[in-house]
This record gives sequence, C-alpha cells and structure tokens, in this order.
Amino acid sequence: MKEGILVDIIGDRARALALIDRRGRDHFLAVLDRLARIYHGIDCKIYKYSLEWLDGPRPLKARGIYGDLWIAWR
Repeated sequence: MKEGILVDIIGDRARALALIDRRGRDHFLAVLDRLARIYHGIDCKIYKYSLEWLDGPRPLKARGIYGDLWIAWR
C-alpha cells in the first residue's frame, strides 16, 4: 500500500468479491455508500470505486461527492 494513505476499513477481499458475484457491482456500490456513512458519520454519496483491487490485493478507493472511502484487505 502507498505510504500516507489512511484507510477507513480493513476488509475481507474474498467476501467482497463473493458479494459482487452474487449481487452485482451496483449492489456493491450501495454497500460502499452505507459503509461510508457508518465510518465517516456523514453521507458521502459514493458514486464509483476503483477496479484495480479486483485483479490483486490492492486497496479499494471509493469516490464520493462528500468524501472518499479507502478499504485495505487483510
């Protein structure tokens, strides 16, 4: 992971991938939006997330109108 990145969540990559397989990417985006509200205490209005993490254990960055959400994997 890059130095200086402060992650919001340490997640389980396998479970995240399984969720996408079962429910799809739109549902996963909605989950990220709910997580951002929980961890930031405000509605970030997440509108997209990076895809690089799908190919390997890279952090996931979800971009929101009012803030971003970073997830690292255990």
